[in-house]
Amino acid sequence: SAVSCSPTLISAGNDFGSIFLYRPREGYAQSAKFKGEGAPCTSLVQNDRLVMAGFGSGHIRMYRADINELTVEIAAHARAVMALDYQESTEFLASCSADQQVFVWSIPSFTSKSHSTINCVFSTTVENKICTGIAFIGDTKLAVSSYEDEEVTVFHRT
Repeated sequence: SAVSCSPTLISAGNDFGSIFLYRPREGYAQSAKFKGEGAPCTSLVQNDRLVMAGFGSGHIRMYRADINELTVEIAAHARAVMALDYQESTEFLASCSADQQVFVWSIPSFTSKSHSTINCVFSTTVENKICTGIAFIGDTKLAVSSYEDEEVTVFHRT
């Protein structure tokens, strides 16, 4: 139900919430599987070391691809996570949900315990809209799309 790719890793999530990792340089062999917990995987983003997955339960889970381990789980939203976007340059993860909430999370490097804290750096409610898509625009803007809405809401970071 969701897929994300980088030059060194492909991640896929299914309707049971399982996450599968594949290595293109190794003949697309499956390198890891994380068992789901019943809620479908609704969105995936990644970099070369971290897979970030949104679920129908409202959770966001982060998996370390280098050690094949579930590293973090955030009870992020009251409804399904509809979309995620990750911005490598700022190390921010954006999430939106049918609960009308938008969050931006600061993602650590996870290189040590002192670099393993996730912080919410921005949150807002998009009134009377079911948020369905999210994307960073450069380093200072965030766009949010909504169900049955022709307009895109743009937030600007100062």
